[in-house]
Amino acid sequence: MDDSALVYKGNKGLFIITGCSHSGICNIIDYAKKVCQEKRVYGVIGDFHLFEKNERLEKTIQYLK
Repeated sequence: MDDSALVYKGNKGLFIITGCSHSGICNIIDYAKKVCQEKRVYGVIGDFHLFEKNERLEKTIQYLK
């Protein structure tokens, strides 16, 4: 509830612009794909709040790959 993002649906897929990503960038991407009924993600830009090298960072990197 305390997060927001902007999603553009284009010919190549979704382009997602985030704010602080408090709910997690993976969750934001999954929700955008669900709402827009689109599986392809063309780009993501914003603040992911991944400051520490830890398991969460590694999982996020794997998700984005």
